[in-house]
Amino acid sequence: MKKLLGILLFISIALSANAQLLWKVSGKGLEKPSYIFGTYHLSPLSIKDSIAAMPQAMSETAQVYGEVVMSEMATPAFMQSMQQQMMMPKDTTLQSLFTPEQYE
Repeated sequence: MKKLLGILLFISIALSANAQLLWKVSGKGLEKPSYIFGTYHLSPLSIKDSIAAMPQAMSETAQVYGEVVMSEMATPAFMQSMQQQMMMPKDTTLQSLFTPEQYE
C-alpha cells in the first residue's frame, strides 16, 4: 500500500510540476545564450506551440542540432518525404540563393 501511495504521490507531483522543456543556457564567457529543447520524445511536436518563449528562442538561434529515431528513418514514407524536401522548388536556382561572391 505504501508503494502505491508513493507512486501516486510521485505522479501527482510530476503532473502538477511546471517542468521545463525549453532551457536557456547563458553565463560566463558565452557571447550568446544557447537553448536546449529537451524530452520532446515524450510529447507531441505540437507542444512547441504552447511554449511562449519558443518564437524568441528560434529567432535568436543560428544553428539547430537534433536527434532522429533511426527506426523511423528506414520507412518508405520517411524516405519519400526526405527526397521531396531535398529538392529545391523548380523556380529556385543556386545563383538566386547565394551572393555573387559565394556563387563563384
